Amino acid sequence: MQDLLKIIQWRDEIAEIEYMLTKLEVAEEKYAEEERYEQAQLMLLEQKRLLKRKRYLETKISNK
Repeated sequence: MQDLLKIIQWRDEIAEIEYMLTKLEVAEEKYAEEERYEQAQLMLLEQKRLLKRKRYLETKISNK
């Protein structure tokens, strides 16, 4: 039962990550259009961090 609850929590976190990735992509494009490249780079770095976390969680789910 505990495993099932963990998997549900991880899937919820994955859904939140996907939402954040979408928002970060929009923000990154906006900053790039405005030629605010430092902010765009920060958005890309955060996207990269979230993608790593998403892959980690998906691996944990598939191994359970």
